[in-house]
Amino acid sequence: GDIGNTWYGIQDYNTCCNESDRDTLILKYVNIHDASNAVMIRYDDQNNEGLYEIENSRFSHNGNGLDVRKWDNGNSTINIKDSEFSWNNRGIYISGGDQRTDEITVNNCDITHNGGWDEWHEPNYGIEIHNGSKALIKDNVIMFNQPRYFSEDEGNGRGVGVQIWYSNPTIIGNIIAENGAMDWYGDNSLNWGVFIEGVSSSDDSITIRYNNIYNNGPYDVYINQYSTCCQGDSIDMSQNYWGEFTTNEIES
Repeated sequence: GDIGNTWYGIQDYNTCCNESDRDTLILKYVNIHDASNAVMIRYDDQNNEGLYEIENSRFSHNGNGLDVRKWDNGNSTINIKDSEFSWNNRGIYISGGDQRTDEITVNNCDITHNGGWDEWHEPNYGIEIHNGSKALIKDNVIMFNQPRYFSEDEGNGRGVGVQIWYSNPTIIGNIIAENGAMDWYGDNSLNWGVFIEGVSSSDDSITIRYNNIYNNGPYDVYINQYSTCCQGDSIDMSQNYWGEFTTNEIES
């Protein structure tokens, strides 16, 4: 059966208005499960500074493992590190936070086996990065994100490791592998390692470097051809390992 979502999880709202406030949320060594959102952060205060730290924690069998939506121009910092986001409907969702590249950081986390229960469910995302975010995604394991009907540590269903939607993240040093089957009954929509949707010349850049990206559906990186693209755009995907055959082809 599906997740019971028996409670709402931890919710933090910072919407107004006192310049002297500093909103702080620190979670260490927690284990949160069976919530609609394990952790939900809503931040749209233009004035305040905020500090959010999540580390050495586990978030599993929730609706969303982490849901961050940040609309302010302030100086809040959100650091997520050394944690596990697994067996959720959605792993990590990040929206906004476009003021600097280190404002939202996900570092050294395991983001695995996130998706719906039914074998035909889609979409199934490990990390979603939306609405201008410049999140830093560094040194994580992003694997086996697909319907949780498939419990083995291998890509058997249909899923996406990282989705980028009109955003400019920096993705460095991650393992992005086995997200989705190499072929899902001939229907391979939303079955890729990295899915880039919405690239425009008004964006600064997308950086995807020094990662191991391999064995993800039929494409390790898929750029939506219907996106606003491509003159003046910048996507840096140099110095990645794409599996032995592809890497040798690139370097030859």
